[in-house]
Amino acid sequence: MATASFDKAFVVTNPEDIARIEEDFRSDNFPEIEVKDRDIDAESREGVQRLLQKFSFL
Repeated sequence: MATASFDKAFVVTNPEDIARIEEDFRSDNFPEIEVKDRDIDAESREGVQRLLQKFSFL
């Protein structure tokens, strides 16, 4: 759940890798990427409820 909020930026510096990535983007065989719609507010509320439930036993 927490991984959805982290920035996943990175830098590619190897020229061979850059050329390979550019070729992949130009290729017709490049796979489509699907991004799942998420309700972050609902997930946050659920996470808080689980934490409260867990800590209520302490």
